[in-house]
Amino acid sequence: MTRIAGYLGFDSSLNGSGIGFISRDGEYLASSTIRVGEARGFKRLGIIRAAVRDFLVNRDVLAWAIEGYSVNSTDRPFDLGSAYGVGGLAAYDSVGAEPLIVPPSSLKLVAAG
Repeated sequence: MTRIAGYLGFDSSLNGSGIGFISRDGEYLASSTIRVGEARGFKRLGIIRAAVRDFLVNRDVLAWAIEGYSVNSTDRPFDLGSAYGVGGLAAYDSVGAEPLIVPPSSLKLVAAG
């Protein structure tokens, strides 16, 4: 299968993390919402990790961005931090480079240009 080069974006969430991929020219190529259903704890983290790894099969990531922590957005910051960490680590394992961390307060500005 042909490998496709592009840019990755990851937005972590406890129940519906988002992941997207665009071409070098900014053309939409793929996206997915990672649904964990009723899973909690390490089972939820395993689902997120597997989904990120599966999404990156046959994709060469030139650079990637991840939404930074949204302070005070949840009463479960440690759970959210775990989802952020495991999803980000799965992407890092594939990419081998640190991401651009986009603050939630400027996410729309960065995404829209």
